[in-house]
Amino acid sequence: MKKIGIFMADGCEEIEGLTVVDVLRRAGAEVEMVSVMDRKEITGAHGIKVEADRMIEEAGEADLYVLPGGMPGTLHLKEHAGLCRLLNQAEKKEKHIAAICAAPSVLGELGMLKGKRACCYPSFEEKLNCLEVSYEPVVTDGRITYESARLDGASSFQIVTRITIPMITPTTFFVFLMELIYSFKIFREVFALFGNYPNANVYFLQNFINNNYYTDDIQFVIVTVEELHA
Repeated sequence: MKKIGIFMADGCEEIEGLTVVDVLRRAGAEVEMVSVMDRKEITGAHGIKVEADRMIEEAGEADLYVLPGGMPGTLHLKEHAGLCRLLNQAEKKEKHIAAICAAPSVLGELGMLKGKRACCYPSFEEKLNCLEVSYEPVVTDGRITYESARLDGASSFQIVTRITIPMITPTTFFVFLMELIYSFKIFREVFALFGNYPNANVYFLQNFINNNYYTDDIQFVIVTVEELHA
């Protein structure tokens, strides 16, 4: 009997984990749900709680290793050093590996997709680090099988709200924060230079300086600025 390990983390896409468990158990396979968290209970991306069969520290060798996608479940899988070691060992022992939705990015960042074709959830292509990115629903190259989100029936709205936005939120917030800090810096410089809060005259003066600063007649710029400021 084939043994399958399905590695689950908080924020995983429930249907991508539980459907595999259901179908393979019906087919007679020995399937274990393995938690990579610090407890057996997993809370999926949609708030569904699932109790795993065992912790990853207790997981034995399997014939097939399955990684469900979902966010932030995929990130938790990627960050778990024990799982990464297990996947590298599975590859060396020529075991079968399957990754769904965003989870192929985990294999990509481990360098396991070099020289291979792979597919994944849209927007994760750069993390595959593979020979060829395929946009087919399912791709098998060697002993590794990948599945993209389109096969799950995800709509464009779900793709954006469930995957894209959570992925870009930290970067967007950081950029916004830096721009906000920079705007205060510019405000302070304007007040120091012109002795006034930003207004139409100040903006005109700034644009005039920017447009004429690199002219040969710098004296003209100085005199004009002095007259405007007066």
